[in-house]
Amino acid sequence: MSYRFQSDAPLSVDLFITASHRQPMMNALHRAYLPMQAFIAGLMVFVIAGCVAIGFLLIAWLDVQGTIGTTLLTLLPFALATLIWFGFMRSIACGIYRRMLDSPLYNGPVRYDVSDKGFAMSSDTAHWSVDWPAMDKVTRRPQGIFMYAGGFIYVIPQEAAPNDQVDAIWADIKRWFEASQ
Repeated sequence: MSYRFQSDAPLSVDLFITASHRQPMMNALHRAYLPMQAFIAGLMVFVIAGCVAIGFLLIAWLDVQGTIGTTLLTLLPFALATLIWFGFMRSIACGIYRRMLDSPLYNGPVRYDVSDKGFAMSSDTAHWSVDWPAMDKVTRRPQGIFMYAGGFIYVIPQEAAPNDQVDAIWADIKRWFEASQ
């Protein structure tokens, strides 16, 4: 059994952001960024120390009395730093995926080929194929089917597959992947 279908809809940045959150954490891509992650962790120590200092300064400046007010003012800088951090990281990820999807590799319709051998995805300018034994993980979400091989993410958007075949495609992908492991 094999499936062939094509999608004219462009792949979206949000789809890849969702897929990257599901990616196995210990793969080659993440290990390659360990020095950067160590730097960011060190930077976060300074951010936390700064948040504590700002919290104490706010407590002294506003002359807050009581445990609830003191606690809230101490936590406020942490909440702001967290929001800024996640916004910063999301904007970096969006920029990376936007540049990737704007490349000529993704111009035109995307064709998908799924069989017991593996998965293939092609456009007018590129072709990717991965056999099931090379896959680390496959998962299905409302946005589509996500497949992971090392540091690579392969996505079949929900709207790309024929509506009457989505469940059958997922059942076969899951069966072929599990049989290969």
